Amino acid sequence: MSKYKKQHFIPISYLKAWCDPSTPKYHTPYVWVFSKDGKEVRKKAPENIFYETDMYTIEKADGHRNLILEKGLKELEQRFTAIRTHKLNPHRPLEDMDRIIICAFFAAMLARTRSYREHLREQWKTPLKVMEEMMEWAKTATQEQKESAASISALSDPPSLRNS
Repeated sequence: MSKYKKQHFIPISYLKAWCDPSTPKYHTPYVWVFSKDGKEVRKKAPENIFYETDMYTIEKADGHRNLILEKGLKELEQRFTAIRTHKLNPHRPLEDMDRIIICAFFAAMLARTRSYREHLREQWKTPLKVMEEMMEWAKTATQEQKESAASISALSDPPSLRNS
């Protein structure tokens, strides 16, 4: 598998903190994984669970892979892991930036689930369809039609929070 294809929705760095401390020497550290009904129990290395292929990859029109999301999440995970190692585990005081990184890490964790991704996909399906239809319309519209459409404002006087 090429680099950065295996993308985790539960970060490896987070899972490593949950590895069984009694893992035998010279064995790959593992976490215990239970089926929903609790009947099946197995041990798995953090690298081998909670991932999808190219979950955060943006496919460009030319076929290239844009990895900005994956690399940004990786950086956030590294910063969180450093704070956990150097501040949380030894119970040292946190600085404001540490708190911001912890909050950003857990906010990202909430947004990385399959169910949240599907929620967003459903939420944006209609606006995406409308935009695709508008793009198709624009391919055949006359200059006059485009200028007319551009001059239309949905709200002539948009509401403001300051005026409420």
